[in-house]
This record gives sequence, structure tokens and C-alpha cells, in this order.
Amino acid sequence: MQRSITLKLVALAAVILVTPLRAQSEDAQDPLFAPLGVPQIDDFIDAIRSNVRLNTPPQHVTQAVDGDIAGIWAGSKSKVESLFGDLTLRFRPKTEALLSSGSPGEPAGSKFLDWFDLKVSVQEGRMFIEHSAVAGRRDAARLVTRFDREKDPTRLAFIPGQKGSGVYIAVPIAKSPATNWGIFVCPREASGLEKGGSGTGFELSPSSYELSEASFSAQASADGTMATSGPKGRIKVVMNVSKGLPQPKVPVDEAVSILPNARVLYVPDTAFDFYRVAPFSDVQQGIVSMIEMQNRAGYIRRQFFSHQRLIHKSDEPTPVKLVVNRRQLTNDRGECYIVIEQSYSWMEYDKQPASFQ
Repeated sequence: MQRSITLKLVALAAVILVTPLRAQSEDAQDPLFAPLGVPQIDDFIDAIRSNVRLNTPPQHVTQAVDGDIAGIWAGSKSKVESLFGDLTLRFRPKTEALLSSGSPGEPAGSKFLDWFDLKVSVQEGRMFIEHSAVAGRRDAARLVTRFDREKDPTRLAFIPGQKGSGVYIAVPIAKSPATNWGIFVCPREASGLEKGGSGTGFELSPSSYELSEASFSAQASADGTMATSGPKGRIKVVMNVSKGLPQPKVPVDEAVSILPNARVLYVPDTAFDFYRVAPFSDVQQGIVSMIEMQNRAGYIRRQFFSHQRLIHKSDEPTPVKLVVNRRQLTNDRGECYIVIEQSYSWMEYDKQPASFQ
């Protein structure tokens, strides 16, 4: 009987992990969608540990060129806009937790929730984080905090959840809230919170849940017009969308004329759905638009506009001191997730024979 339950759980876990999710692993090979590096992770950890403003270093920088080359595109215009919807982080029981919970006479997995969500909304310097399965009526299911006030400390909170689905969250203050923000999310099982008396410590142990999937919607457009001063020029707009998001129906537009213009509007080819996080340590999803302009002499300027949400799984010791109900955390073990949204642009230059007259 026990062996039958175990086999069913293994099959169930395989279906959960494979069937409804978009492929992700290939994105790690694309330099436009690179995982968080050491500078980005260090900046985030410093922000929440030292209460300094989050200012995630860009992964790409503008290529340095002579001023005469940069001036070739004077008068040209580029306009790129993107907007991401609410971020949903979905946690599911780990396979090993499900396997260890089955016992004769008990439904397999009844000890755990099938899943629970953290919904993250950002609006004009305010962040709203909502737990879908908070433990009790008196527990706050929603954390609301500002992350745009320079002198405010890192916001910390623990949200108790049903069936061991608690999480603690750290929100650093952002230097540029409209283009760069982050959260630190740690699923945990708590012990000691129920004890009376102020100052009594509590401990957090590794959770039976892991971040399994995530989802968000997106809108985007990229438009460019090249000033040529008479001769023909070429402009090309390419919208690169990570493989975890729906691909654009028309990703490329190109034009050649004395005043060339090209535009791409992000029209998804399918509905937005969850993309896979587990079992990867790094997942990056978003849009990188490229506007390329070439003059008749062959000089090329490529402008890149990146807007992404990046997730990094961390097993390092927690850098925060958590206090809940006047009780300070005395011990913490387990994995956490760094979640960062970032948008920035950079330019690269080239020279190739022009294919137009």
C-alpha cells in the first residue's frame, strides 16, 4: 500500500512540473537574458543588510566611441515603452516532502497545500504583497509598504501560512522605484511564535515548499525614426521576448528610405501563463527591444532597451534580523529567493557594408 502511494506521488509530481509550464532552460544561454551576476546579487544583499538604497548595476553598458561617430545619428528618435502586470509567485510542496508525508490511512499530500501564491503589485512607490493562504483571520494576509523613501529602513515582515506555508519578506528601499525594485522572499516553517512574553525568540526552519512557477503579463512597443539628411538609411526594430513569455506575432520591422521608420507592437501569440522556476537556480523573463540604424557609409548604431524580472535562488545565511510580535529571530535555515525588476538601455556600434543604395 505504501509503495503504491509513493509511486502515485512521483507520477503526480512529474505531471505538475512538466505539463502546464513553458520551457525556461534555454534562456540561460541567451546573453540578452542573462542570470543575475555577482555585482547584482551583492548590491541586493548590501541594500537589505545595510539599509541602503537598491541600485542594481546593469549587466550591459554603452560602448564608448568617438564623438563624431555618435553624432551621426543626431536628430534620430527612438521610443520604447513596456509595462509589466502583477507578479504571481507560486509555491508548491517539494517532491521529497510529498513522498515523506504519505502514510496508510492518510490521503497522500494532505499535510500540505497543493500550492499557495504570493502576489506582488507595484504602484507609484508602493508595494502590495498578498499571501493566498494566510494562517488565521487575525493574521495580515497583505503587506503594504513604501519602498521609495530614502531614509526608510528595509521593510521586514513574516506572514504565517496554512499548513506550514509561512514566508518572510524583506523589501529594500529603491533608488529608482520606477525602473528598479526587488524583494527577498523566504518560505519557512515557524516555531516559537505562539509563546507568550515579549522578547521570546523564535526559530524558522526550512520550508516544505519551493518556488515552482511564476507569471505576469506584459505590454510593449518599440518605435524608431532615423534622420539621414538626404541619403537613404536603414532602420530595423527587433523585439526579443524571453521563452517563458508568449512570443510576439510580428517581432521584426525594417525600412529603407530617406526618413526610415519602423515599429513593433507586442501582440502575444498565446495567452500569458505560468513559467517554470524550479528546479532552476536562476530564471529571467522579460523583453529586450533593439533599434538598429545604419547609414549609407555602413555605420551602425544598435540601441537596446531591457525590461526584465529576474529570480535567483540563494542558500546563503540570511542577511536580515527579523522581529515578529516583539520576538527576535534566533535561528534561520533554508533557501530564499531574490526577485528583481530592472529596466535600462545601452548602445553598441558597428560598421558593415550597406546593402541598400
